[in-house]
Amino acid sequence: MAQCADPTHCRLAVGILTTPDNTVRRTIARESWVREAGASGLYVRFLLRAGGLPATVRLGLGNEQRRHADMLFLNVPASEHRLRGRILALRGWLRLARLVCPVCQWIAKADDDTHLVPSSLVSALDTVVAKLGRSTPVLAGHFQWHTWNTRWYMHHTFFSGYGKHTIREARRGIRYFRRASGGTAPDAEASDTAL
Repeated sequence: MAQCADPTHCRLAVGILTTPDNTVRRTIARESWVREAGASGLYVRFLLRAGGLPATVRLGLGNEQRRHADMLFLNVPASEHRLRGRILALRGWLRLARLVCPVCQWIAKADDDTHLVPSSLVSALDTVVAKLGRSTPVLAGHFQWHTWNTRWYMHHTFFSGYGKHTIREARRGIRYFRRASGGTAPDAEASDTAL
């Protein structure tokens, strides 16, 4: 259900950060916008930090994966600090996206409480390409973030506006995540099969 109707023409690979206990959110997404994702050229996978999960939780997730086949289990500790864990999961997804959907033109991250409109999203990306070209690195979306210490992945400051400092931080983020998505590494291992 969550795979592109034509994987050879995937436009956008979307990784949705979720937690084992957010089954209801995954169900809502599957029964709403994810249904039309494939037809719009979106490849959608739910991303779970799976390192060190208890056996009972792994069993439940394995059953869900067998039913839907739309989850990736990242080799990131489930017990990791909330902020650091999310950044490590994003990094893992950026490294995996090209492996699980090698023809995708864009890579995106969403949260499990996000509702996307696939056709509108693809239209917006087409507008970006028309204005900037295909080879320009782009970090698009609502910009509110913490800057982070790239060694410890812990935040330093919070930004929610636009200015010279924000532009500098956005460029730094583009460079960092572009490097992060440029290959495979042990922490990017995942499986789309049952745990």
